[in-house]
Amino acid sequence: MAKESEIIFYRTDDGNIKIEVFFQDETFWMTQKKISELFGVQRPAIT
Repeated sequence: MAKESEIIFYRTDDGNIKIEVFFQDETFWMTQKKISELFGVQRPAIT
């Protein structure tokens, strides 16, 4: 049976920060770029 997936968007009340999270099979996925933005570091720190 195919499982559903969804994309979840998070924003602050003022709309400045947006985080896109892909949720599938009970696991959250983010791109390396989005993870680096979330933690305020450069992308090479995530790889």
